[in-house]
Amino acid sequence: MGKRSWAIRTRRNVCCALRKRKRAARQPLIRSAFAGNRHELKAYYRFIGTDRAQMSPAGILSAHRRRTIQRMKGFARVLVIQDTTDLDFSERLHCNDLGDIGKNQTGAVSQGLKMHSSLPVSEAGLPLGVLGTSIYASHFDSEDKRQSRPIEEKESYRWLRTVEELREISEWAPETELIAIGDRESDLFELFDYRRRRARNIHLLVRARYDRCLEESPRKLFEHLQALPVMAEASVAVPRQREKKGKPSKPGRISLPARRAKVQLRWDRVTISAPQTTQTRHIPPVELHALLLTEVDAPKGVTPLRWVLLSTVPIESRKQALRCVRWYTRRWRIEEWHRVLKSGCRIEAHQHQSAARLACAIAIDTVMAWRVMLLTLLGREAPNMRCELIFEPWECRLLEQLQPLVAPETMRGQKKGLYAWPPPMSSSRDSAER
Repeated sequence: MGKRSWAIRTRRNVCCALRKRKRAARQPLIRSAFAGNRHELKAYYRFIGTDRAQMSPAGILSAHRRRTIQRMKGFARVLVIQDTTDLDFSERLHCNDLGDIGKNQTGAVSQGLKMHSSLPVSEAGLPLGVLGTSIYASHFDSEDKRQSRPIEEKESYRWLRTVEELREISEWAPETELIAIGDRESDLFELFDYRRRRARNIHLLVRARYDRCLEESPRKLFEHLQALPVMAEASVAVPRQREKKGKPSKPGRISLPARRAKVQLRWDRVTISAPQTTQTRHIPPVELHALLLTEVDAPKGVTPLRWVLLSTVPIESRKQALRCVRWYTRRWRIEEWHRVLKSGCRIEAHQHQSAARLACAIAIDTVMAWRVMLLTLLGREAPNMRCELIFEPWECRLLEQLQPLVAPETMRGQKKGLYAWPPPMSSSRDSAER
């Protein structure tokens, strides 16, 4: 081989290696998962890109969903938290079928997907699994955004669809009380009407967004609650607030440490009138229990808490009011789960070239994110839990070998740390077999 041909081949190999390294750097999770095995990496992409009917987020999560329902049966009451988050894929210029998720600082529309999920947790806040997730593309200024459409044709029907699914799940878990919890985006009159007509065994706890008219009072909802005397006082644990950059349509927020907020509670039973729109003005009024939570003596620079909660669960005493407040604070669990998905699993770093393949890959990540969050919470609340309750025996042995290398600060003595059970006693026979 001549010097010139050797130099050309060497240069070609170096350029090829640099291109592979650049592609791998864009997908650090996949690269580490397959440890540089390009054949397994290609098999992963073929798996995600298969055209089988089962290859969808619902099909991927079907087995995990069944196990989640089994875990829900072990509790007398389960809080099902639902929320929607935006997934930003604006840098995926060659990805097809993306939608609009907002506008950046320059006013340009950002491309991505929306993900609506339901996460069941116990009353103590223990996540039980991923009950379901819907990943879809939304588009601004389209004909499908007309407000005159029935609720079944709107994107907001996703909140009603979750209640419909819970009604079906309640037939499999009749001894478990299911409570659907949502933020202000779920404040839909159609949601309360749907529950009254078709899912009376499912309770709702929603933070109010609209100052609605009342049947029995000339005042509106917010003013009516504010005029009531203070009925109870309590303190609420507020988690750490992360810094968030502002947008042209939404102001940012500063970073704040965790704190305990002193709050005052007022509650009453109210009858809410139907909105005077073409779709809802014929619906009868709905009776609900309303609770107003206001923070007093908030620290300087902090926006005081002010929640108006609407519930189908009775609120007639201080104990019942505090219970509803405690339930709603569990809604932060799904925010933590979203953070694990985006920061830990880095779902917005996927390089798939279609929205359908992105949805399948993200569905796999949702289960991993739930597992990571569950282990984190168990590590905080029950650090001495036996390892084999969560992991397989071979996984425990692997973690024992990795602990001195990746987490030496957790070693407490020669045989502590991740060693969850005493090592087996060695005998002469075992030694001979080894």
